[in-house]
Amino acid sequence: KAEGGGGDPAKIAAGLEAIVLRAAQLVRRGAWLCELSEAIVSFTSRAGAPRVLVVSNGEPGPASVRPEAVTAPGFARPRLARLAALDRRKHDRLRVLSSELRRLAQEGRALELRLGPRRVLSGARLARRLSRF
Repeated sequence: KAEGGGGDPAKIAAGLEAIVLRAAQLVRRGAWLCELSEAIVSFTSRAGAPRVLVVSNGEPGPASVRPEAVTAPGFARPRLARLAALDRRKHDRLRVLSSELRRLAQEGRALELRLGPRRVLSGARLARRLSRF
């Protein structure tokens, strides 16, 4: 009941819990997309050929055979700068990229995500990370 302040406390608690859980999921997804906005993705094509995709400033580039760099050009950009650069179009592209990475992992394809000089996710660790979103 909106007026009068009544209502079932259990229903109110369940509703608040659902809101908090959804908010936490959105925060995790936002942090993931910020990380993904400066990354190098190595994977195998359906034919088994190695491919590399460089994501810079939230923009996935064309897949190539060799990486232009060992780490993404803007890997050291602070999180707030990455967030400021994410508009709706970049957010949507990164969300789709994340879904495609999840699909590749589920298919058992070789997949590696380089987030910095010493931050590399692959195998089961990357699959677990992708399953959260």
